[in-house]
Amino acid sequence: MLAGLTVLVEKRSANPLLPTRLFRSTSVLGANLLTIVALVPGFGMSVVLSQYSLGVLGHTPIQFGLSQSAMPIASVVGAFAAQAGLARRGVRPVAVTALLLLGAGCALLVGISLDGAYLTTVFPGLVLFGLGLGAGPVALAAAALAGATPADAGIASGTSTAAFQIGGAFGVAVVSTIIASSAAATPGPAGALAGFHQSLVVCAVVAAAGAVLAVVLLKNARGGQIAAVPRVH
Repeated sequence: MLAGLTVLVEKRSANPLLPTRLFRSTSVLGANLLTIVALVPGFGMSVVLSQYSLGVLGHTPIQFGLSQSAMPIASVVGAFAAQAGLARRGVRPVAVTALLLLGAGCALLVGISLDGAYLTTVFPGLVLFGLGLGAGPVALAAAALAGATPADAGIASGTSTAAFQIGGAFGVAVVSTIIASSAAATPGPAGALAGFHQSLVVCAVVAAAGAVLAVVLLKNARGGQIAAVPRVH
């Protein structure tokens, strides 16, 4: 209700803080929606792995941090690869690939178990997920900013950041609810593990759905050319 009221007030304002014309660009609108979608698994998977490593495997915080280092390293590689991909292929292929990598990483991590080995059940998923996590924000931020005029670049960047936070909040909320529900139904490590598996499946499905949406919503971004919505003076 508050969101609807905000939109109504902004539409009637002579100098709105958030001009609605910005969202007439399918690139801006699509990039923000896809950012929300991408950050659901982006944050959700981290909740799962932290609970799994610390609560089930009994890792210390230092052990957990070191075991997760593969993901940020892969994210850096993914971000650089995305920059090169944007110049050669455009926004849509990079965004689709990033979301598919996020989904594939979550799908691989469904193999975690009570006695799973890190190198075979966690590491491969972390690498794929990290590549997608690095590439996705680069492509989607580029789409959001390219769909706005230079005068609207600041607000376009702000909405992209807000979408990032909204997606993360959704991801944490959804995954935490699934884990808590499973643990309540089946107390003990077995119930927790079932919740982890369910959460990772949901994250994988959300990422795959995001890849499909990216094909549709970023269709005007072929070759990196995105039409910006003109600012009315």
